[in-house]
Amino acid sequence: MLNQKLTLKNSTEIYSELYKTVSKQGTLDRSYGYYAILTILIFGGFFFSTYNIIFTDNLLKLIPWIVLFAFFNVQLGGLFHDAGHMAVFKSKKLNNIFGFLCAIPTAISFSYWKFFHSKHHTYTNQKNIDPDLNFLFAFERGSSKSNKLLRSLWQYQTYLYFPIGSISLIIRQLSSMIYIKNNLNKITLFEIVGFFTGLSVLFVLPFLFFDLTKAALFVVGYNLITGLYFFNIFSTNHNGMPQNVSRKKFSFLEQQIITTRDISGGWLVDFIFMGLNRQIEHHLFPNCPRNKLKLIKPYVKKICNKYKIPFTEVSILQCNKDILSKLYNVALYYRKKTKLFV
Repeated sequence: MLNQKLTLKNSTEIYSELYKTVSKQGTLDRSYGYYAILTILIFGGFFFSTYNIIFTDNLLKLIPWIVLFAFFNVQLGGLFHDAGHMAVFKSKKLNNIFGFLCAIPTAISFSYWKFFHSKHHTYTNQKNIDPDLNFLFAFERGSSKSNKLLRSLWQYQTYLYFPIGSISLIIRQLSSMIYIKNNLNKITLFEIVGFFTGLSVLFVLPFLFFDLTKAALFVVGYNLITGLYFFNIFSTNHNGMPQNVSRKKFSFLEQQIITTRDISGGWLVDFIFMGLNRQIEHHLFPNCPRNKLKLIKPYVKKICNKYKIPFTEVSILQCNKDILSKLYNVALYYRKKTKLFV
């Protein structure tokens, strides 16, 4: 339910005033210099690690380069994420071109990402609507009529959380393939070339140019590290936060704050998390350049304190503890109820 002090009408007015304040201070203005340096750094790291992977034959020395390659590959995902939100350029065309180029090495469809990620922002943490809510995990107790296979999985979900998370990027790539297949148009036809180029580089070419051991180490190592990194970035944002929040009961302002958490930390956390550690601010102002999200936080916290809206901010360690604790409690519930489900 809405806070007694906050109605849908004045919540809209409060957000409108917040938007005016943030805009007036130039917080939403594009940061071309910042993104230019960031892009050079990320692409430079990506190609530098690629070069060393190609010319390193010692398997032990190869491992750190695979880790670095995986890191910068996910960082490329952060760039096309920002482009999809119109946070890099003012021009929609330039954002799309930049997004398509950054998405090629990741083998994720930029069109797929934009469509489903926009839906996530619109229906944040709304069960059966938000595409980012992972149905493989239960953070709340459900009905005994739930799928029997899922109920069995939920009993051990605490132990499966990170192993399943490690294949999250592969799931995105498969979903991209399905999306392109079902949405063929001029844009996706153009995108197919880049998408399959990325897939070839990541899964096919290593076995054509490397010996079998090196190729297998690269493919398995890259996917495992990238999947875990990708999963840890995006799973911390909403997993374990309140679900089933109806937009008929909650305003945009409340929904985006209540269903989302921030991860505390300084500039290093900002870089590693690609600005998504400031998820509350990002959800309130999706088109804000990531380096300016920290400027919005004091205003949001002031509103939260005034109207008693919970503002969740924890460390990455505490965040994962909270998520695993919630998974464990729900798993215990399903273990106790197993006999009733038979």
